Amino acid sequence: MSVLTRQVTSVSSPVQVCIDTLVQRLGDAAAAGVYKMMEGLLLEGPSAVAISALPVCFTFLEDIEE
Repeated sequence: MSVLTRQVTSVSSPVQVCIDTLVQRLGDAAAAGVYKMMEGLLLEGPSAVAISALPVCFTFLEDIEE
């Protein structure tokens, strides 16, 4: 018995890894762009951005419950 356990995962193809990385990076870039746009529009900083995002969160949660 080993101290370290090996986790068995499926082998991904290099193409799948590339697509996953691109999608993740594009999502990160889009989120950063939206954040900067909202911060520039509100001119109040991170707390105002968080407060303005609350209606979007509540709308998302209502859609999940249905």
